Amino acid sequence: MAGAAFFDLDRTLLSRSSSLALARPFRERGLIGRRRLAGAAVAQLVFARFGAGKGRVGQTANSAMSILEGMRVEEMREIAAEAWEPVLRPLVYREALDLATAHADRGELVFIATAALEEIAETIARELGLDGAIASRAEVREGAYTGRLDEARGTQAEASDTHDRTVEALEAQLASGRRLEHVAQDA
Repeated sequence: MAGAAFFDLDRTLLSRSSSLALARPFRERGLIGRRRLAGAAVAQLVFARFGAGKGRVGQTANSAMSILEGMRVEEMREIAAEAWEPVLRPLVYREALDLATAHADRGELVFIATAALEEIAETIARELGLDGAIASRAEVREGAYTGRLDEARGTQAEASDTHDRTVEALEAQLASGRRLEHVAQDA
């Protein structure tokens, strides 16, 4: 295997936050009100401008996940799929996609690695023809989000095919002495 390339999603492959880009479809379905939307937008702007220390990252992620409480996972997948063409696709940076394509043309696996929600990242990876996504997983019970991050993710015995391929690519890279490429936000 030739190797692997990992691309961040928000402000690297896409020109803005994928979560904020989906705010309108959420609002159109009555899943988020104006006040909550405004609060999420302010939090995103503060994070984008100033970042967050380690202690703040988990708090910010859980706060963002709380918006999803009670929402069905299938509905999130539907929203992401329906929003691809009119909302998300126009945000894709051509240069970043060309770079991802160049990696794939060399036989390398290409993944999105992001803190964005897994269902969103996987939809975008699939639509862009990438090999998969490594993303935040929300806790789910009976097909609906609990409003929290899935804390057990790192200890799950069965990894998905995407994660298995990622591990294989990393092992191949390490065994060959090659370096992994990471495309930074400012690239």
